[in-house]
Amino acid sequence: MAYIKRKGSNLFAAMLCGSVFFVDFEGARDSAINNELARALKRVHGSSVRSLRCDAHEIDASCWLHGSGWCFSRRAAISADAD
Repeated sequence: MAYIKRKGSNLFAAMLCGSVFFVDFEGARDSAINNELARALKRVHGSSVRSLRCDAHEIDASCWLHGSGWCFSRRAAISADAD
């Protein structure tokens, strides 16, 4: 479960809160991302996640889990167009 709050047009504050299970629709999940998320959660439990980034960027040390068009990041969600 993720608590996500919009901070800008492409930036969201994020905190991973715990485990949940959803029954998905056929084809709605990406098994590769599910596996990467499971491995990442086993390593560090997501406590360092500070934001959900939707901007185009290269993978760097701040990326906790990097996907196509999104990234759970260790960077704080700070933006000029915040709330």
